[in-house]
Amino acid sequence: MQGHVDTTSKIVKINFVGKSWFINFKISKKYKKYFVQKGSITINGVSLTISKILRDGFQIVVIPQTL
Repeated sequence: MQGHVDTTSKIVKINFVGKSWFINFKISKKYKKYFVQKGSITINGVSLTISKILRDGFQIVVIPQTL
């Protein structure tokens, strides 16, 4: 990945379902308008898919193959 950093985020919750990780992140409300469910986001240089938009952030799901 290459590009620039628009903002940073904090992990607020991790749930384990089977072998998958459901990770919730908190973001500033001013950036929420740029997030789209099933859109891409890069976290620590890894391109991932946003699985759900939350009230104060977003969720990704990391499957075993990605881990």
